[in-house]
Amino acid sequence: MNTRRGYILLESVVAMGVLSVGIVGINASLRQVLLTRALAEDYTRVRFYLDELVAAAELRYPVTSSEESGSYGEESRFRWSRKIELYPIPIPPLPVELTLEEVLDLQDTVGQLAKVTARVDWTRMGSPYSSRTVSFLPAEQVFVYPEEALIPEGIPREE
Repeated sequence: MNTRRGYILLESVVAMGVLSVGIVGINASLRQVLLTRALAEDYTRVRFYLDELVAAAELRYPVTSSEESGSYGEESRFRWSRKIELYPIPIPPLPVELTLEEVLDLQDTVGQLAKVTARVDWTRMGSPYSSRTVSFLPAEQVFVYPEEALIPEGIPREE
């Protein structure tokens, strides 16, 4: 009769061990689910921050080269940076028979593109994360200094 009681005790201990391993596995899975949900929330928020950084550059007129950085108020774990670089659009070789007025009209239609690179860095549970976007602004929004608007060689100049 004593051996039967010992067997029930052993069976109970093994059952508790198996149950404990299952609970630990479920707990680890829940932790990973919560972390994944929080990261998805962070990436969604960062996407809005990146859109805001590019939109701010689009609304600024005239767009010139610049580099800025900062953080988002209470969300100090989100740090941002924005770099605007100007890229000239090359003017193709023009026919020599064009008049100066036609050349100037063509030059008004080309100019520069502005490359906007926006980046947001943040941390989640001690791990660093980063996201970035690159956008180009059209030539109409980019300010070109008059001295940079040169007439290509081979075109007659009126003086």
